[in-house]
Amino acid sequence: MKDGIRTALDTSDDRPGAKYYRWEMKGVPVRVEIGPRDLKNNVATLVLRNGGSKETVPLANIVEEVRMRFMTIHDRLFEKLKIH
Repeated sequence: MKDGIRTALDTSDDRPGAKYYRWEMKGVPVRVEIGPRDLKNNVATLVLRNGGSKETVPLANIVEEVRMRFMTIHDRLFEKLKIH
């Protein structure tokens, strides 16, 4: 665990959809996708579990970007709680 963020690398040979489903079922709040083209361009794609939004972010700022997404998720859940 670096910078207070737990990570896991999925090196399985499963198809992407199966991987996404497995991690979503485990409750992973933010999925980080990094492919060969992403590495070439020094970017990653962040996908939020609650909302499914996808954003491309620079690898140089990945920790800060993930933390910001955690805050976004927290705020959404808090707002939903206040409504109910």
